[in-house]
Parts: sequence; structure tokens; C-alpha cells
Amino acid sequence: MTAARWTGPALLLVAALAGALLAPRAALAAWLAALMVWVWPAVGALALLLIDGLFATGWSAAFRDALSRLTRLLPWLALGFLPVLAGMALLYPWVRGGGPSGWLAPGWFVARAVLVWGAWAGLGRFATVGRPRNRGAVAFALILLALSATVAAIDWMMSLEPGFVSAAYGLLLLSGGLLAACAAALPPALRASPDAPERSRGALGALLLALAMVWAYLAFMQYLVAWSGNRPALAGWYLLRGEGPWLWLLVGAVAAQAALPFLALLFPPVRSACRPLVALAGLILAGHALDTAWLVLPAFQEMWKAALPLAFVFTFGLGWMVLSGPVPGRVVRHGRA
Repeated sequence: MTAARWTGPALLLVAALAGALLAPRAALAAWLAALMVWVWPAVGALALLLIDGLFATGWSAAFRDALSRLTRLLPWLALGFLPVLAGMALLYPWVRGGGPSGWLAPGWFVARAVLVWGAWAGLGRFATVGRPRNRGAVAFALILLALSATVAAIDWMMSLEPGFVSAAYGLLLLSGGLLAACAAALPPALRASPDAPERSRGALGALLLALAMVWAYLAFMQYLVAWSGNRPALAGWYLLRGEGPWLWLLVGAVAAQAALPFLALLFPPVRSACRPLVALAGLILAGHALDTAWLVLPAFQEMWKAALPLAFVFTFGLGWMVLSGPVPGRVVRHGRA
């Protein structure tokens, strides 16, 4: 490991030790938020690889290889989930006092987490070792991924505030993961094939635009349904996130993930130019981090002054480790069927 790659782990270790000593619950909440920032792009990359196996997308080999690298992060992120399981009583209010006996029971929570991570590991291997040719198997894998992602979203994030229930929550997080995965894979794909035809770059830009529109639509529809339902628990979830620092996170997330990319990518020259695409990809990833913090951290409103800075330190530390060196495992280039 080079000196540059030691920076990320050292930063994480110092921040984790300081947080654990000064505010253990805030530190664990920040770790959960930072972990989710990276989990959902990895899951989104897996979904995009399966979509590529199901349809003749025409995506470049460099783009698929970048998605494969993201997908190969999932086993390492599973290790990062162990502190969440160990400290679940500090995070989830339904655990304290022994927890309920239904869906939100500690034992079942751990069992579902093991099943979800196991499913993602198997699906990741299926999608990255060679290019899947059996369309029926790929379709089943996509269904399994959607179901497991919904379970993960409900268990790991939505259950932080058990009073809030949304049928679209899992789909919203998966759409955000697809958008973030596309944004994360674009820069390395463009660097690997700088002489790619303009049409190929334009197709990736159009994909980024479509995913940004899908995320914005789902986010707005969830808000509209929750608010128009006139239920205090649902409205209160949004009211809390519309005050103080959370309002600024929301504005930043919407602007970076949807509004600015939508306006820019409407123009064909922007969709096919390398530098604007790379800049928009970075903007979308920053918006994804803000959006994840906006979803997770208001559940710990009383300690936000400690949790919010720690979340961004952990996110940066994880990102440093991810981006400063090769992902373990061999990336297999997918041949076209």
C-alpha cells in the first residue's frame, strides 16, 4: 500500500476513535450515513451491469469495466457493515428494550442483512465474471436485486424512524444508486477511451440525463403522496428535514443531482463533451452524498453537530481508499454476445 493509500485509512481511524470516545452514537450514525453513500452506487452499478446483460445497450467496454469495479466493492462494504450490526442498539429505536417480535426484531434484522449481502455477492459474481448470456437468468437476477435492495433500504435506513412508511422508499434509493453509479463510472470510462465516437459519449450523457429525471420524479412523487396523505408521521418526517441544516442539504442535493444536470444535459453538445460530463458526474456524486446524509442523519437530530461533520469525514476517507488504488479482484472485460 502506497503512502497515498494510507491517508484514507488513517483519516478514518482517527475520526472513528475520536468519535467513539466523544460521541459514540453520533459516530455510528455518521458511519452508517457514509457507508450508505458508497453502498448504493455499488448496488446501482450491479443493476446497470444486469441491465446491460438483458438488453443490447451498446455501452462501451470501458464503461462496463468501470461498473464492474464498483460492483466489486460490495464484499468490502459488507465488512464495513459489521459495526452497524454490532451497535444496532445505538442506531435503531426499536432495538432498545429487546425490540419487537415482528419484522423489526434484532434477530431477523441480522438474518436479513446476511441474506442481502450474500445475495449481492452472488449477483456481483454472476454479473462481472463474463457477460451473462441467459436472459431469463438475468431477468431473475434483476428481480432478486430489486427485492434485496428494497429490504436493505427499509431495514437499514427507513427503520431509523419507524413511524415513517413509504412504498417507494426502496425504489427511490435504488434509482439514486443507479444515477450515482453512472456518474462514478463515467470519468474512468471517458479516460480509458478518450477517442470514443461522439455518439457513444452522447449515449452515456443521455443515460445520465434519464437517470437524473427518474430520481427526481420518484423523489417528488414520494413527497407528494406523503404530504397529501395528511398523516402526521409522514408529514413530520419531511417537516424535520425542511428545517435548519437539513434544508440546505436538501437544496444542495436537488440542485446537484437533478436541477443542474437536467438543464445542462438538455443540450446535445454538453451530452457528448468529455469535460462537461466529468464535471456533471462529480456534481451528481456530491449531490448523492448530500442526499444520503439528508435521509439518514435527521433521525439523530439531537446530535447533528457531531454526526454531520463526522459523516463527511468518513465519506471522504472511504472515497480516498476506493479511488486511490485498484479494487481487489480481476476485472473481466465483457465480450459482446
